[in-house]
Amino acid sequence: MPSFHSLRLARQAFSLLTVFLALVALAPIAAFAQAGGNAGTLSEVSGSVQVQRGAATIPATQGMPVQVGDRIITGDDGHAVVLLTDQSTLELNDSSNMVVTAHSGSATRVDLATGVVRSFVNRTVGAAAPNFEVHTPNAVAAARGTLFDVSYMTNVTRPTYGDVHNFTDVSVYDGLVDFWDIANVSFVVNVPSGYESTAAGTNSPTSPGPLGMTGANSGHHGKGKGGGGITSGSGALSVVATVPPPSCPVCPSSSTGPTGSTIGPPR
Repeated sequence: MPSFHSLRLARQAFSLLTVFLALVALAPIAAFAQAGGNAGTLSEVSGSVQVQRGAATIPATQGMPVQVGDRIITGDDGHAVVLLTDQSTLELNDSSNMVVTAHSGSATRVDLATGVVRSFVNRTVGAAAPNFEVHTPNAVAAARGTLFDVSYMTNVTRPTYGDVHNFTDVSVYDGLVDFWDIANVSFVVNVPSGYESTAAGTNSPTSPGPLGMTGANSGHHGKGKGGGGITSGSGALSVVATVPPPSCPVCPSSSTGPTGSTIGPPR
């Protein structure tokens, strides 16, 4: 029969084990408490969505704070909306992977590894134009107050692009977006409202064409994940209610540098 002393030691060991297991369970939450600067909150979450912060990964929930440096990952049925502190929004389609790299004052940078992100850039009347950029592995889209989609796809094939298999697409619903390939940062294509453009591999972006008519991938038209849009479903982006028609079927457009100087037609 166990002695009183051995029973007391067993109870103490069990208590210590319980405390240890509790600390292990709380470790991911504690890691999330180590903020990298407040960026906003998850205002909408549906389907499979995860947030990575440092070494910790936890399921996303509506109302969860989003910090600078957080990576948001949506599954095949996932959909998420981030409301930034300046009232701009980032809406993630299913099968997407995005990091809020910087958000301070009027400057925001988002890095999209794969999938589609729709950005609404809030511009306060009378305030300086925001500096808002979406980066992909091969291109950058910069806006100063607008509504637009950025898509990045890899390991896909599109007609007329030969051996190029990675594409960044920009679709603009309101405002104007400057678009360039990171291999040629001095060559900037201005994509106006109602138009889309594609940066294929290390090539400069294409001349803008009307939305839904160039084969670009976006959250506006659902043509399937093979390179011409996204599939509809629980992870699809919300419908854009008003997309202005282009002023002409295919308008020739000059490309300009950041200062507005004409530098020649896209190649």
